[in-house]
Amino acid sequence: MSDLPNERSLLRQIAQNDRNAFKLLYTYYLDDVFRYVYLFTNSNDISEEIVQEVFVKIWESREKLPEVNSVRYYLYRCTKNLLIDVFRRNQRTREVYKNLKSATNESKETSDGKLISKEYERITQSAICYLPTKRKQIVEMYTFGQYSFDEIASHLCISKSVVKKQVYAGMNFIRGYIKKYGELDL
Repeated sequence: MSDLPNERSLLRQIAQNDRNAFKLLYTYYLDDVFRYVYLFTNSNDISEEIVQEVFVKIWESREKLPEVNSVRYYLYRCTKNLLIDVFRRNQRTREVYKNLKSATNESKETSDGKLISKEYERITQSAICYLPTKRKQIVEMYTFGQYSFDEIASHLCISKSVVKKQVYAGMNFIRGYIKKYGELDL
């Protein structure tokens, strides 16, 4: 991949909220960033989500772009950092679900276990009640309604990255709440 011509000028334009300049940057580097992410995920859907999130983060921190010496290096560094974050989040989420499932399965084996299981359900519902209204709606759609990020975004007319952020923030809050009030070692 070669560098984008006049990238310094382009970065200054993007820093000044020029959406057309950002679109040019996005279009120029999109395929290369996607191929890089795909090497690690082997999934078109996950790769698309991560690539979109990379470009959203770049847009959100656009005021820093004039300080960037190489757009290509900056994009790959942002992408690598986001991939690491996503893999860590996914690993933690899998561990939490595994622990919850394990605790639930063990709990079902005894009559005391049924009470404990119901108590954790109650604590989880209580935690959900403390979420801000929009986040609560998104988390409930994701967990109970089993909607995908895309379906939630479409239904609520918000971006997919907002949905993801709200789900992750909501799940982190719920885990913390359960840990605090449920004495569950997560």
